Amino acid sequence: MKITKLDIQYCKALAKIISTDALLHQALTPSQEMREVTAAEYYQTCREWESKKNGVNFCILSEGTPIGSISYVHENETTASYGMWLASAYWNNGYGTIALQLFKETLKSAGYAFLTGSIQKSNPRSKRICEKSGATFTEDNNRWYPLIGLCGKLKGGEFSCEILQELT
Repeated sequence: MKITKLDIQYCKALAKIISTDALLHQALTPSQEMREVTAAEYYQTCREWESKKNGVNFCILSEGTPIGSISYVHENETTASYGMWLASAYWNNGYGTIALQLFKETLKSAGYAFLTGSIQKSNPRSKRICEKSGATFTEDNNRWYPLIGLCGKLKGGEFSCEILQELT
């Protein structure tokens, strides 16, 4: 598997997944009607989101084939917030766990110390992926909020990496 920055070359396959994968649609946007999305529309929507949210979109590739998307937004100097989706054909086979592990390395290289997110309680698989990455959680009635350290844990549960040392 590989995580790579979103490029137009991957958008036809990603748009097809978004347009035809009923299980994925139900998980992501159950209250909206499923519709066809073109590659150009998918790419443009991602670029607009990046600009609006100060985010970055990536493509998840398995043996060179796009199987999903993972992205992050900058929360602050130490923390990025992520979101991910995979084609339902790849659910329950470890792909999400591997993708998150690869993404953690990408974000650590970008200087982040923590990764967070927001998981609907109707999606316990995503919570499990974060648990496998060592997340701790807060929650409300509808969502879990993981916090994943991207640097090694030190004695006492504190996290450490260069960016944290620069901030203190």
